[in-house]
Amino acid sequence: MPFHFLKTAHLLTLAVLTALLTIARDSAALGQSLAARGIRGASTAGTDYGRVKVFGVEGTGNKFVYAFDRSGSMEGAPLATAKKQMLDSLQPLGETQQFEILFFNHRLQVFKNSNGFNRPTFATDRNKELAAEFVKRITADGGTDRFAALKHALALQPDVVFFLSDSDKPMSEGELVEIARLNERVGAQICTIEFGRGDKPAGASSMAELAHANNGQYVYVDTSKLSK
Repeated sequence: MPFHFLKTAHLLTLAVLTALLTIARDSAALGQSLAARGIRGASTAGTDYGRVKVFGVEGTGNKFVYAFDRSGSMEGAPLATAKKQMLDSLQPLGETQQFEILFFNHRLQVFKNSNGFNRPTFATDRNKELAAEFVKRITADGGTDRFAALKHALALQPDVVFFLSDSDKPMSEGELVEIARLNERVGAQICTIEFGRGDKPAGASSMAELAHANNGQYVYVDTSKLSK
């Protein structure tokens, strides 16, 4: 067989193999994304999701967003403890998993370490160190805008949102409905951590409703029992 025919056949074989590998890779990525969001029919074979806990609530996936309150009422032990819990929860994440951190009062402060892209960063050791430096600089002051923080968190298309805030003012019914509507396209678990001083108040809180409406876990933390 002439050499140019052999060369052409070889190139065609390489092209077919490359295409098959690309299809397999994209199918695996799609399966991971669907399974992390709990969509029926998604295959979990061969996947390795991160399992993260913050104050006992757990989320499973590959892309995590932390949205933590830093308003004036969080000053002292509440904010210090929240920071420690957040940074501890990053440690089990592998380099193929991603995270983003945003602190909110009436404005947002976002970690943003993804080379200018509006997406979470990979959980490398170096990025965890940079995240720790960012978190240490955060202080408590100002008011609270939970709705804007949640919208920003969902815009990052996460698998899990850990949403921490105190209970000084509940979210409105309209805000809860709008967040659930936005999350229909994302499919994120929204796990909520509610801070309050003393025993948990009777009745359902807006933070609990937020978690229950978005496939997440909820916990109440009595800040009077936190170490200073």
